[in-house]
Amino acid sequence: VYVIAVGAQVPDTLQAVAVARRGLGSMAVASAVGSQVINVLVGLGLPWLLSSSAGREVAIKGRSELIDAIWLMYAAVLAYLAVLIAPTAPSWCSRGHARLGRAQGKLLIGCYAGLVALHAVRAQMSADW
Repeated sequence: VYVIAVGAQVPDTLQAVAVARRGLGSMAVASAVGSQVINVLVGLGLPWLLSSSAGREVAIKGRSELIDAIWLMYAAVLAYLAVLIAPTAPSWCSRGHARLGRAQGKLLIGCYAGLVALHAVRAQMSADW
């Protein structure tokens, strides 16, 4: 599943890099975030809607793992807000440009790597039980 997920994101990543190199960083961030939101909403919401519309019960297995994943997603959203949204807030009212520097990029990559590692450790702990 991870290989498929990474492969599906390669075109989005290349597009975001191309747009960012043209100096349109906010468009690159919006594209990257927007594609993830669409993936989650369509990938989870549409099957759920179709199943429940057909009168089928939607069973949720592994509730504790789901709760862990929700907390990880919450942490990722907080990191996103702290690193990207908060520093750009002053440029919203003016015509100024917000910049995503190397330090912020490295911080985001580090947060992502930490979340993936944390998820892997939690999955391994769940498998051991």
